[in-house]
Amino acid sequence: NPQVVSTDRDTTSKQTFEMRSPDCSADIYQLMAGLCVAARYGLEMPEDEALRIAAEKYVDMDIHKSENAARLATLDCLPTCCAESADCLEKQRAVFEARGVFEPRMIDGILKGLRRYGDSDLHEAARRDPELMRRLVEEYFYCG
Repeated sequence: NPQVVSTDRDTTSKQTFEMRSPDCSADIYQLMAGLCVAARYGLEMPEDEALRIAAEKYVDMDIHKSENAARLATLDCLPTCCAESADCLEKQRAVFEARGVFEPRMIDGILKGLRRYGDSDLHEAARRDPELMRRLVEEYFYCG
């Protein structure tokens, strides 16, 4: 913005928060509550643990270049399907249930809903079958 006076602050080591935009079908209330839980979890974590995790997860290179493949291999991957998402949520449910933000029954319902899709092999099946991939994209992928 040309009307804002420039500052000489060094922000090269300023940490950021990245939220990969969820699709438009996400429940905005659960999404925001989940982000708040994540922020609280990080802020309440012992400092030495927080610094260790930050160092492990910090990326200062293009991890998609072949010369950085070793670094990419050390990073966690997001779930590839609803079934894997349910497994992750189940392992971390205590964090979400802490202080009553998410009730156990709500987590149970989310887990049941995610597992109901029965999609644990869909990612691999679509990778092997371009026609299946095309049909899935046509039916479910929408931008706009």
